[in-house]
Amino acid sequence: HKTMRPHSAVRRHLKKRFDPKERLPRTVVVDSNGAWMSQWSKDFKALGIDILRSHVNLHPEPFDFQSLVVWAARERRESELLQMGHVDREACRRVGFYGPFELPGTRLFLDFCADLVDRYGLDSLLMKGTVVDVKLCNADGE
Repeated sequence: HKTMRPHSAVRRHLKKRFDPKERLPRTVVVDSNGAWMSQWSKDFKALGIDILRSHVNLHPEPFDFQSLVVWAARERRESELLQMGHVDREACRRVGFYGPFELPGTRLFLDFCADLVDRYGLDSLLMKGTVVDVKLCNADGE
């Protein structure tokens, strides 16, 4: 069981900005839409998905599992974190699951991901296209 960081440490981290060229050298992300989370956003809208089925600790921020909850509080959007319905919490606890029992709204999740893209500078890594083959290269590109 991972030790929880204090929310103050998570809040400080959520203010930091990163240089992707320094942290992710030689990295390119290829996406057929050419935009982060574009397909997810289209699918949420087309399927009428307003609330994710994955709980609040399942997100792409690598620093801390609490980041989405802390970000929502910072943005004063806690009302978009919804309690799971139809869950027998006592049965969950008997088998060792103690939560979280909250689900993020899709708009909150997409905005959180957009903030991650901005803070980590990930747009500079994105290329519109389709991958048809992957080959390993050495340092000089061979």
